[in-house]
Amino acid sequence: MLLVAFAATAGCESDGRVRPPQTTLRYFHASPNFGTFALLRERRPEAIVDFGGGTTAHFDSGPYDFYLESSPPGVGVQPIRHVTRTLDLSAGMQYVFVAVSPGDQPQLLVTAVPNLPAGTTTARYSIIAAHPTQGDMDAYLVAPGTPLSSVIPQGNLSFGPTAATFEVAPQTLRLYLTPAGDPATVLFESADLLVAAGSDHYFVVHATGGQTPVDFAVSEITSTGLRLSRQGESALLRVVQGVDDRMARDILLDTDTMTPLFSAQAFGELSTYVPVTASVEHTLKVTPVGTPGTEEESISFTPLAGRYYTVIFAGDTTGGITGRVMIEDPRRIVGQSSLYVINAAGLFDLLLVYVQSPGTVINPALLRAALPAPEYTVQRIPLVPGAHEITVQVAATNAVVAGPVPVTFADRGLYGMLMLNAADNVTVDLQHIYDIP
Repeated sequence: MLLVAFAATAGCESDGRVRPPQTTLRYFHASPNFGTFALLRERRPEAIVDFGGGTTAHFDSGPYDFYLESSPPGVGVQPIRHVTRTLDLSAGMQYVFVAVSPGDQPQLLVTAVPNLPAGTTTARYSIIAAHPTQGDMDAYLVAPGTPLSSVIPQGNLSFGPTAATFEVAPQTLRLYLTPAGDPATVLFESADLLVAAGSDHYFVVHATGGQTPVDFAVSEITSTGLRLSRQGESALLRVVQGVDDRMARDILLDTDTMTPLFSAQAFGELSTYVPVTASVEHTLKVTPVGTPGTEEESISFTPLAGRYYTVIFAGDTTGGITGRVMIEDPRRIVGQSSLYVINAAGLFDLLLVYVQSPGTVINPALLRAALPAPEYTVQRIPLVPGAHEITVQVAATNAVVAGPVPVTFADRGLYGMLMLNAADNVTVDLQHIYDIP
């Protein structure tokens, strides 16, 4: 996620005047159908945050104009201003801005909560419902295993700017969300939350845009956005291997040396997704088929609950095989096409990827990705919908090793391209790994 922190203001003016009391402002991007949003204060960009991200800052109290903007793809295209809000920030208040876009119309949900008094021995939680179609819910923050039918929910959530705010005593608790009035149907159960005296927490219930198998997630606004883990939720994992000998390989998980997680994984093909335990470190090992004792390479990572991962193994049997983990992001973005590129062509040190209008000469200013070999991927490349050509060059020589390949990208389309060593060992094969118009 792209995050540029708030530029905070503090201290005295240069002429000795004392500044007004400060306020705290939290900002969270809860709109999966948009890319990066910029939040401006008096025409000054204060934060540039991608979906699921957030940040916190302190400003002088007083009146301000706030703006929410997005930047469409394309060269020389001006940002689009979606929202203008004039607010008088009051001393002693906490403000929360949540960017949402019901019906593809961006807006800011603005919530204000008084500061916690000094010396408070309880913890405070404020929860904002920012999912336009989820439906009303009840929130319970109780000890694990508490029968929800035996207690009263601390909060009631409806889409909009009004937060459910309540205080609890310090202890180990879990957050439960249920349909309003139906404690028997648990929609969300968090992992354990260690509640500290005097702490102040701000949660957002938001859509995921397909990032998880479940339609909504809960995130906390800290200095970033921190998505809460669901109790018992797994991560989903798939692999692709592009080792230059083009042989199939076994992929083993952790200490299991008998049963491959992926057996005889063919060159250049994506496996199916399999669940793995989230929030613990895993090690994937690559071996020749049927020889678990011959480890060619391993990679360790800790997946987040509910997220999709692709692990790429590539390289060559002489220089070494390497691995790379990519978090999938299948969101469809308003007004753009999205392209992901995975470089598994280990015979080339650095490949340059151009996506240009059909029939045009390569323009270095329009370079879309520069990918070292063999393990590198590029996250979402935003493109103007329409007809394009993909061309791949070797950086050292500018030799074209793939393309130009004609492609047509649809508005909100999601596309993936896998670069592999070709059988001739001098060019690159481009394979569509997903194509979702």
